[in-house]
Amino acid sequence: MSEEKPEPGPGGAPIELVSVWTAQGEMEAQVIRAALESEGIDCMLTGESLRLALGLTVDGIGEVRIMVRSEDEERAREIIAAFQSEEDEGGAGSE
Repeated sequence: MSEEKPEPGPGGAPIELVSVWTAQGEMEAQVIRAALESEGIDCMLTGESLRLALGLTVDGIGEVRIMVRSEDEERAREIIAAFQSEEDEGGAGSE
């Protein structure tokens, strides 16, 4: 799966992206991405390209950063915190 880039802002102005989560592998990143997108927040995944080949994280190799528009940062962090809280109750999830 390739990394996606958000569309330019109004008038073609660049969009400021901020990192809201660092996932420990592709699977965790995709789950967080789905949670954000289900709430209407566009995001993109960035990180070490080895994450796709290896499928694991070793000493930072394979980490995936979840990036959102700066105006979505606060809401995205709230969604991730709520999602992680639900996961923790089920025995999974961490940062």
